[in-house]
Amino acid sequence: MIKRRFFLTAACFAALFLCLVPFSCKDEKYNPFSQTYFEYGLSVHFVDVGEGDCAYITLPDGKNMLIDCGSASELNFKKTEKLIEDSGRDFIDYLVVTHTDEDHAGGAAELCRRFGVGKAFIPDVRNASLFPVFSECMSALKECGAETEISRTFGGMTGDGFIFMILYPSDSELSDSAYTDFNAAEMPSSQTVNDISAVIYLEYEGIRFLFTGDAGTRAEEYIADYYKIGLYERYPGRDGALWLENIDFYKAAHHGASDANSSEFLRLLTPKNVVVSSGDNIYGHPSTETLERFYEANPDYSLYRTDTVGTVSVFVGDGGKTFILTEVS
Repeated sequence: MIKRRFFLTAACFAALFLCLVPFSCKDEKYNPFSQTYFEYGLSVHFVDVGEGDCAYITLPDGKNMLIDCGSASELNFKKTEKLIEDSGRDFIDYLVVTHTDEDHAGGAAELCRRFGVGKAFIPDVRNASLFPVFSECMSALKECGAETEISRTFGGMTGDGFIFMILYPSDSELSDSAYTDFNAAEMPSSQTVNDISAVIYLEYEGIRFLFTGDAGTRAEEYIADYYKIGLYERYPGRDGALWLENIDFYKAAHHGASDANSSEFLRLLTPKNVVVSSGDNIYGHPSTETLERFYEANPDYSLYRTDTVGTVSVFVGDGGKTFILTEVS
């Protein structure tokens, strides 16, 4: 109990300090591609899009990927657009829309129109008209001629030393699929919408990332069960299998909300680095309870919050050499 009180007190002081960091110290000319810190093959940029999610990835085969696009605002468009252009690209090879929430899918349509998209991984939404933002995204994908694939367990791709794999949700044809409940609802609840959020594993040179969208405990239990009984082992990764323990970079689910990021799941992952994508919000994200869970899972972990350090860029090179750059030092 004494240890718990000490941690909560420390967490409160830390939160107060982080809140006092002035936003004016962010460099509007921030360009992580302006200099090469070493020869890297993969870069992952957790873009500061306020209370939302967006990750821009350059792959070792020269292609790029967006996982979610934040909400639709000109500021978010400019930030993401600049990263894409600074990386020397003028096209989006792969787009992942984890689920239909506006703070994840809101910017997708405009970015599709500005750059074009080669292939998109999308949720299985049978009635897109219920979700105007997602419906607009689908229209934009059709306009630019993008190939689309439903996000489902074991989906994804490999290439040039990397593996990109969807761990969740299961195929809509399965009775226990979150898609089943989602599409059966006349108007899905916010939790039912979050339950279809794609969870993605990315590995390169032994460095592993887990992107979680707004997935909650239903997804966490599913992934843990599949992992523990070896169902992910037939896919390439460390020693011929996916490796979730001591995950190198964990994108906190649902902006660090307490209805996700369960203690059980975090004990499995024992993340070394946690990125929380959040901004000004009325929900208390990230919650103190969740921050405590991160600490309990790994007291030596490093925390990166986009609301305090801005965009977080991770570069991975040969042998797993890793460099982390933040927009605010």
